[in-house]
Amino acid sequence: MAATSRQAQGDRHHYTAAWISAGALLLALFAVMLAISPRFVYGGLPVLERPIHTLVALMMAAGAVYLLALLLLRRQAAPGRAWWVWVLGVGLGMRLLMLPSVPMLETDYYRYLWDGAVAAAGHNPFIHPPRAIREGDAPQPLLELAAESGLVIERVSHPQLATIYPPVSQAAFATAHWVAPWRIEGLRLVFLAFDIIALALLVLLLKRLALPAAGVVVYWWNPLLVKEVYNSTHMEIVVVAFLAAALLLVVSRRWLLSSVALGLAAGAKLWPALLLPVLARRRGLSWGRCGAMALVFAAVCLAVTLPLLWQVHRGESGLSAYAGQWQVNAGLFQVVHAGAGLLPVADVQATARLIVAALVVMWVIWLCRRPAPDGRAVCERALWATAALFMLAPAQYPWYWLWLLPMLVVRRSPGLLLLTALLPLYYLRFPLRELELKPWFDHGVVWLQYAPALALLVWEYRRSTAAAEGDRRT
Repeated sequence: MAATSRQAQGDRHHYTAAWISAGALLLALFAVMLAISPRFVYGGLPVLERPIHTLVALMMAAGAVYLLALLLLRRQAAPGRAWWVWVLGVGLGMRLLMLPSVPMLETDYYRYLWDGAVAAAGHNPFIHPPRAIREGDAPQPLLELAAESGLVIERVSHPQLATIYPPVSQAAFATAHWVAPWRIEGLRLVFLAFDIIALALLVLLLKRLALPAAGVVVYWWNPLLVKEVYNSTHMEIVVVAFLAAALLLVVSRRWLLSSVALGLAAGAKLWPALLLPVLARRRGLSWGRCGAMALVFAAVCLAVTLPLLWQVHRGESGLSAYAGQWQVNAGLFQVVHAGAGLLPVADVQATARLIVAALVVMWVIWLCRRPAPDGRAVCERALWATAALFMLAPAQYPWYWLWLLPMLVVRRSPGLLLLTALLPLYYLRFPLRELELKPWFDHGVVWLQYAPALALLVWEYRRSTAAAEGDRRT
C-alpha cells in the first residue's frame, strides 16, 4: 500500500512538472517572438533580411510543445485549482505577450482598421474601394476620413477591391475603432473579448457533453490561435466565438437560438452556412422544428449578409474576386485543379472550384444521412464538415485552420491537430517568393504541411472503421 501510494505521488509530481515545463516553454517561445517582432515592421527590413526562418522555427517548436501537452491530457486526473490557475495563466500570458508585438508578415488588419472607421462613421464599406477613395472618386465624407486615416488607407491590401468582410465582422471592426481609432490595439482588445467569450462557451460545451473541462486546453494553449489573432490580428476569432455559441446552444437543445448564433457566424464569414444541416440533423428533432431552424437561420443570415451580397455583381467586389481567383497554400485543391485540366472545359479554375464545392456539399449530405444520436456526434460531424472545407479550399491560410478549434475541443483529431505544428511553414512563402522560387513552395512546402496530416487522418479513419467493425461483431 505504501509503495503504491508513493508511486501515485511520484506520478502526480511527474505530471505537475510536465505541465509546468510545457507552459514555461510556450511562454518563453512567445517571449522570443515578441523580441524579434520589431524586425518585421512595415516598410522596414527587406523580406530576406527579416528573421522569417526564426519565426517559423519558433512557431513549429511551440506547436510541438502544445501537442506534447495534449498527450498529457490523456492521463490527466481530475485537475485541481492550481492546475487551472496555471493553464489559464499560461494561455493569458501568451496572449499578453503578443498584444504589444509588431505584426509579422501580415497586413490584413489595415483593411479592418479602414472598414471599422467607415462603418463607425455610418458609411457603407461595401461600395467604394480604398483606391477609388485615394484617387478622389468618392463622397466628400469618405475623402475626409481617408485624410484622417494617415497611412492606414495607403497600406490596405488589394485596394482596388471593396471589402470582403460581412456586416458582423464590420460591427467588430467598428467597435475596435470606437475603442482606439486607427490603432491595432483596438482590434486586439475586441478580439480578446471574443476570445474569452469563446473560452467560456467551450468550457460550458464540454460540461454539457459530460466531457472533462480540462479539454479546453486544446483551445486556450493553441499557439496558432495566439499568433494569428494577437500578432497577425486576423478576425477569425469572431467566427470562432459565434460557432462555439451555436454548438453549445444546439447541444443544449436551444434549437432556434443555435440558428441565430450560426447565422451571426455566417455574418462574420460566410462559410458557417455549410453547418446548418449538421446542426439540424439530430435524433428526436421533428421535421417541423428543422424547418423552423432553417427559416430562422435564413432570416438572420440574410439580414447580416445582404449588404455584402448585394454588391457582388460589381467589378470591384472583393467577394467575387476571392471566390473566383484566390489560390494560396492549396494542397488537395492542386490535385482537383490538375484533374479539371484534363476535362474539355474553357475555364479550368472555375471548374475546379465547382468540383470542390460539389465534393464538400456531397460530404455534408453523407455526414447527415442519418440523424446524429447525441450532441457529441453533432460536434464531430461539424468538425469533419469544416475539415473538408479547409482541406479542399483553394486558399488555406493558417488562420483559416482556427475554424476547427471549437470542434477539436470535443473531438481531438491527431491529424488535424498536427497542423498546428506544420502550418507555420506557410510563412516560408515570403522568402521563396522573393527569391523567385514560388514553385518550390507550391509543390514542395505545401505538401510538407499537409501530407503528414493527411496520412494521419487516413490512419484515424482506418482505426475508427476497424473499431466499428469490432463492435458489430461483438
